[in-house]
Amino acid sequence: MESNHHHIVESLIEKAEVYSGLKAKLIVYKGIEKASDSLSTLLSAIIVVMVFIPFFALLNIGICLWLSHIINSLADSFFIMAGFYLLIGAFLALLRKKIIKPSLANLIVKHILK
Repeated sequence: MESNHHHIVESLIEKAEVYSGLKAKLIVYKGIEKASDSLSTLLSAIIVVMVFIPFFALLNIGICLWLSHIINSLADSFFIMAGFYLLIGAFLALLRKKIIKPSLANLIVKHILK
């Protein structure tokens, strides 16, 4: 009878070792999945930004040229656009700590935990 209990305990220990090994592999695989998902999201965002940069650059040049015809000064139209982006940059700098940083942090955490 004691031998039977000993055999059952050994069997349970072996199964626990196998289970813990499988559980460890699962954790590693989930970590790899999260890392690859996060990296692919980052890289796809970088690609999208790289495609839109020339679009926005050409759009701004077009706006400056159009504005130069309205105000009859090419240099002034570029200064007006520069001032516009300075205002946007200052506005974003003021909101950075209160709105932008927490929103990005929450987005990253949600992405990692999904």
